[in-house]
Amino acid sequence: MSNLKISVRLFLMVIMAVVGLVALTSYALVVQKGELLDSRKVKTQHIIEVAHSIIAHYGKEESEGRMTREQAQNAARMAIKDLRYDKVEYAWINDYNAVIVMHPIKPALDGKDLSKFKDKGGKALFSEFVKVVKAKGAGFVDYLWPKPGFENPVPKISYVKGYAPWQWIVGSGIYIDDVDTAFNKYMMTLGGVTLGILVLLAIVAILIARGITGPLGSITRNMQKLADGDKDINIRHTDSQSEIGAQARTMGVFQERAVEMEALQKKQVEAERQASEQRAEERTALANEFD
Repeated sequence: MSNLKISVRLFLMVIMAVVGLVALTSYALVVQKGELLDSRKVKTQHIIEVAHSIIAHYGKEESEGRMTREQAQNAARMAIKDLRYDKVEYAWINDYNAVIVMHPIKPALDGKDLSKFKDKGGKALFSEFVKVVKAKGAGFVDYLWPKPGFENPVPKISYVKGYAPWQWIVGSGIYIDDVDTAFNKYMMTLGGVTLGILVLLAIVAILIARGITGPLGSITRNMQKLADGDKDINIRHTDSQSEIGAQARTMGVFQERAVEMEALQKKQVEAERQASEQRAEERTALANEFD
């Protein structure tokens, strides 16, 4: 690392920052998608708890003799049939034999035995609802189911809960592509912010690199000229308060010292020349006197 140029070191620092930012963004996206899915699942669970409480309310009306079972079940069906959330989401009811008691979107299914019905993935989903409720009382089941107004099934996760006195199961689900749509919107926003930060980081890195490598290169070339005896150099960046400015000012001192030394050497040479000439004149005068 110590043998690398400063520009290369700066480039490596930028690369490390980019990798770290991309990794952090990726982690945030993964966490966000999980949170989006969990929040939708919790919301669906809460809706089913409400629907279950409606059934339990009418079940109490029946058990306390204020309504017959038929009246209580009809009232519960009608109340849950009109239950909506997120504008299009709904709840349905089937019994412990996988017979549809009420489906608000596809009323043609009411009264049908769907214990053998399978989605395109081969899962007998209504039998799976019954299995989950009998085993745990409530739970989530994933399967394929078409959206309202569409024929092609898409991935869906439903929460189902049983009401044992009537042998009913009430359930509702979320479509995974809705979660994906919300996630993609979040991803585009976060991706745009991340891209903006990366562009800004690259611009700042380039400016910093030029602000360091350019002056250092100039100082290096001037030092080489001084070493070669060329004192006619143009020293820049002496007004900078950074380390580069300090080096430039030091280079100016070196230049002044070199010029002074050159002038001193010229004076010494001139003095030696004059002394030599004087000695020659003295020898000539002495010879003339002998003659």
